[in-house]
This record gives sequence, structure tokens and C-alpha cells, in this order.
Amino acid sequence: MAKAVPVRLRPSAPYLLLSRKQTYETRNEALSKIILQGYILVSDGDLPEIQKELPLHIEQSMKEEGCLVFNVVQDDANKNIYHVYEEFIDSESFERHQKRVGSSRWGAATVDVERHYQITEHNQ
Repeated sequence: MAKAVPVRLRPSAPYLLLSRKQTYETRNEALSKIILQGYILVSDGDLPEIQKELPLHIEQSMKEEGCLVFNVVQDDANKNIYHVYEEFIDSESFERHQKRVGSSRWGAATVDVERHYQITEHNQ
């Protein structure tokens, strides 16, 4: 069974600082909360480091101002897939989160993971 790890993040701009191995979509709407959803694909070699760093990443993200929801759940059938769902109050909060993550231990640990995200804005 997949292990759910809830995390709270802050919203920001509708973009991510992602590796070359990623796909994502953006949709802009005025004055909206930001929702990121999708998954990351982790190689067998990166799994131990991801599993080690994920709890701290979640804890730090949940403490960020503007974070509404942050869930990272390992897939039940495929240990290399982690489902991601995040909500932020606005694009500035999301942007701050992305900047922090880019220079964090989680950012270093996930530099080679494949990111498959859809990022949308929703009127509040």
C-alpha cells in the first residue's frame, strides 16, 4: 500500500525549476491559487536518498507561508513513482517555495528525477 506523506506548501508563480527530464503544463488566471499535480519518477539508484530526504522536505514545505496542501505519496504498484499534489494561496508563495527547494538538500537529491507535473491556477 502506498504511504501518504502530507506536506503544506506556499503558492507562487506558475512555473518550476525542473530538470531536463520533465513535462508540465501551465494555465494562467488572474489572482488565483496555484495547484501542482502529477508525479515524479525516481531511479532505483536515487530511491534511498529520496526516501531519506522526503520527510524533511515535507516538514519544511508545510512550514512555508502560503502553503495550503502538500502531498507526496509513493505508488502502491510502482516504488519508483511518487504522486505529488500541492496547493498554494498565490503565485508568489509558490515561487518562493520553488526557490527554496532549488537550493535545498531535496533539490540536490531530486536533480535527476523525471518530473511530470500539471500546474494550474484557480480563482479563489
